[in-house]
Amino acid sequence: MSRFFDTLRASGIALADILYTKPTYTEADYPDLTGKVAIVTGSTSGIGLKVTEYLLKQNAKVYICGRSQARLDTVVGSLKTQYPNASLGTLAFDYSDLATIKPGLQTFLDEEKRLDLLIHNAGASYMGNEHKTVNGFYNCLQVNAIAPFVVQKHLDDILIQTAKASPPNSVRIVWLSSLAIFWAPGKSGLQLEDVNFEKTKPTELLCYGQTKSINYFEAYVWGLRHKDSGVVSVSVHPGLIRTELTRNANAFMKKIVHSFAADVRYGVYSVLYPALSPDITTEDNGGYFIAYGKKGVPRTGLPEMASGKEGEKLWAWLEDITSDFN
Repeated sequence: MSRFFDTLRASGIALADILYTKPTYTEADYPDLTGKVAIVTGSTSGIGLKVTEYLLKQNAKVYICGRSQARLDTVVGSLKTQYPNASLGTLAFDYSDLATIKPGLQTFLDEEKRLDLLIHNAGASYMGNEHKTVNGFYNCLQVNAIAPFVVQKHLDDILIQTAKASPPNSVRIVWLSSLAIFWAPGKSGLQLEDVNFEKTKPTELLCYGQTKSINYFEAYVWGLRHKDSGVVSVSVHPGLIRTELTRNANAFMKKIVHSFAADVRYGVYSVLYPALSPDITTEDNGGYFIAYGKKGVPRTGLPEMASGKEGEKLWAWLEDITSDFN
C-alpha cells in the first residue's frame, strides 16, 4: 500500500483529487446522438448498463454485450419498459472464451454500416491463482485486457470507415482503465517477461493492476498505430464506484469500496466525458482521464513507455496470442 501512495505522489496526484471531485460534464451537456451507433461491453449491469441508459436518452442506437443471450434479452426488456422508443441491439459472446468473440460480433458487422462509439467497459476482478480460462490465461487478464484487444481488431475497419465520413473527432474508443495502474508491477506497470504470471506468483492487486495498465497501453498504442484514422482513442479511470466488480475482491478492497465509493452514475460521468465532450480531439489520443470528467496524469513514465519499446512489445505479444481469433 505504501508503494501505491509513493507512486501517486511521484506522479503529482493527490488521492483527494481523485476521490472527491465534482462532475464537470453531465446530462445537461450531452449532445443529441440521433443516427449514432454505439457498442458498450459489459453492459448488463453496473457502469456499462448505466452508460447504455444515458446514451439511449440521447437517442443513440446501442448494442449491449454479454455472455448470455437470455440475460441480454432480460436487460433489453427492462430498458424498453423505461425507453419504449429505444433502438437496441444485443451481442452475445464470452470474454472468457476468445473463440466466441468473432461469431458474436458478426451480427453487428452484418447489420451495421457505422460505429461511432466503442466503450470497452467489461471487466473482472482477480479470482484466485487457480482461476484460468479455456484459453489458458488468468480470467482477470483475459477479460480485462486480452478480449477487448480481440474485439477491437474486429471493429477497427468500421470505426475508421465511420470516422472518414463523420465530423472530425466524433468517432471514439474509450478503454476503461483504473487507479489500480498505480499498483501494477514494475516501472511500466507491465510484467512483460511474464504477463500471465507463469513464473511469478500473482496477487490480486498486481494482477488486476497490470490489466488496467494494459488498458492504458492499448488506448495509447492504438492511437499511435492509427494516427491518421480520425478516431479518438483514450483511457479513463471512472472513479471508485459501487459495482458488482468487487464481488470477488478481498475483504480490504470491499471495505474501501464500501467506505468511499460513489454511486454508479458518477462512473457514467467519468466515461461519457471522454466519450462525448467536444473538448476531446485526436490531439488527446492516448490520454488518461479521471473522475469525474477531467484530464488526468497516469503513472510517471507510462506515456514514454507506451510510445516506446514497452508499447511495441506488449502490442506484439497481444497480436501473437490472439492470432487464432482474428
